[in-house]
Amino acid sequence: MRGINDATATNRCENNTARGRGAGGIVDMFDQRPEAREAFVEAAWLAIRETRKRLNRRREDAESQLRSLEQGAENLVAAIEKGGKLAKLLDPLGKKEKQIAELRGTLLDDAEEDLFLTKEDVISRLSEALHELVRKAADHG
Repeated sequence: MRGINDATATNRCENNTARGRGAGGIVDMFDQRPEAREAFVEAAWLAIRETRKRLNRRREDAESQLRSLEQGAENLVAAIEKGGKLAKLLDPLGKKEKQIAELRGTLLDDAEEDLFLTKEDVISRLSEALHELVRKAADHG
């Protein structure tokens, strides 16, 4: 029974040490337990790939919506150039331009999400990967 209690006490001590030092403590623990490091890297890479797929779908939808808005704005400009009623056309044009600007901002924000392009990026920047996964879990939780 003594062996089990010693192992439990060791794990509790490692957990408290890791908690006290944040992500750095967890990364240090990975240095002592390569199998835990490997499991984390696999899980992190899977989560990053799933996030990337979701972002790519969202980006494709936003780009399609952007093309549609730009086409609508071009149509309104053409109508104005042909002598259409300015009062009726300027308000919808302004709304479309605002939507276009917001969508472009969203696309730029999404482009910054690709921090880890390969599994090797996760391995070489383990602490950063841990912080990113915690942030994303908090954003979705």
